[in-house]
Amino acid sequence: MEESSEEGDEIVILEDAVKTYENLIDSASGIHGVNLVLRKGRFLAVMGPEESGKATLLRCLAGQVRLTAGTLWRDPEAADAVLCRGALDERALTGPPRLLLVDGAEPAHCALLRDAVDDGRAVAAVVTTEDVTAAAAADAVLFLHRGRVVDMVAGANPERIRECLSRLGGEQES
Repeated sequence: MEESSEEGDEIVILEDAVKTYENLIDSASGIHGVNLVLRKGRFLAVMGPEESGKATLLRCLAGQVRLTAGTLWRDPEAADAVLCRGALDERALTGPPRLLLVDGAEPAHCALLRDAVDDGRAVAAVVTTEDVTAAAAADAVLFLHRGRVVDMVAGANPERIRECLSRLGGEQES
């Protein structure tokens, strides 16, 4: 699934990405067959139920875990990644622009990330969130279920995001 249609600005490409965990009986918390192109200047939100693979996807994008199968390519000049959990570390916005990854972003973090991407302090941003208002700040929302991409919606408003979440079996916070 592509995050944008512009050519030549790719900073991260995942092709048929799989990450499974040998110590888990249920592999639902990994990712399975994920295809994603993230481009410079873009802000992507990732949503889905608990154990859908959101955090695993961020750890793969950050280079913190190796894929079990598939391909991860990161632009070595543009994709210096910073992964924050729960809150955006303001220090991540200092120095050269980076790929910012935030696991569990709140609306205030998403507004700050939107500004950072727009003004060039961040190369791009990817967040996981349970808040539909926070996700609506992104250029696109990717929906995961049991480790698989089930939908991706560009320019979604909170109502559209809720519709997608309801198809996954539950609505998340507004």
